[in-house]
Amino acid sequence: MQVTADFISDGICRITLSNPPMNLLTDRVKRDITESFTRVSRDPSIRVVLFVAAGRHFCCGADLKEFPERIASNAAGRVWDDGHRMLEAIIRMPQPTIACVQGNAIGGGAELALAFDFRYFEQDARFGLPEVTRGVMPGNGGLERLVDLAGLGKAIELMATGRIISAAEAKAMGIATAVAPADAGKTPPMPLTEAAQTPNAGASTTSAVLPASSMPSHHTDEAGSETPCTPMLKAAEALARQLAALPAVAVQAVKCAAHQYTASKARFCPTGRDMFERLHATDDIREGVQAFLEKRTPVFKHR
Repeated sequence: MQVTADFISDGICRITLSNPPMNLLTDRVKRDITESFTRVSRDPSIRVVLFVAAGRHFCCGADLKEFPERIASNAAGRVWDDGHRMLEAIIRMPQPTIACVQGNAIGGGAELALAFDFRYFEQDARFGLPEVTRGVMPGNGGLERLVDLAGLGKAIELMATGRIISAAEAKAMGIATAVAPADAGKTPPMPLTEAAQTPNAGASTTSAVLPASSMPSHHTDEAGSETPCTPMLKAAEALARQLAALPAVAVQAVKCAAHQYTASKARFCPTGRDMFERLHATDDIREGVQAFLEKRTPVFKHR
């Protein structure tokens, strides 16, 4: 199983993505995430959901090896629908959700992170939506979420340039809820080649780094399995326990009311789907994907 759910304790459920080495969002992984969150959302004994990704990276986005078949079979509309179902399964959960983001959260991985109510980043995490560099746009629902969280101007800048940002800048934009110290024993994330990066001259110097706690180095759930307790995971679990201790009816009412307030924006979905499908019929997406597979710089024709 690439997506698993286990009950930790005190009403907290942990859902884990494990599709090594990059935790790519294949079509199957997206379906598994959708099914896992839908199933957990119906369990009244679960009051908080903690989402973690195994390995060095949170999620490095779509599997571009699936793109040629997607383009040839005119499946962009289905991909849009599947991606939005995945994010909606997370967003519409009555329980509050927390994502733990380490390494790279890129493309579809960034969209996945944006679906959560709370987004805890490790200090050396990287975040970005570089779909434009492959001739397409975000299609899982992250475009809408990024506008809501970062504002229209910043959202367009990030998506139109494909720029990758640090955890500190993500925090300054409202994308990261909090930033925790990186695990001292791990290797830093590999440099990104997925997007042409521009100098980050405007990055905030305010990192809002959470202090590391003195909790044990490993966490053991009720089933007896262990997960390394990084400072980020410790901070996220502390928040989960705080939320789980509050009246679940009130916490869920706050979340529901906030989403009802923004529900009118759902009218965008048919328009966005049409744009996403049209982009998959262009010469430039074919060139962007082929250039990635051939490990060369794409030559776009702008059509």
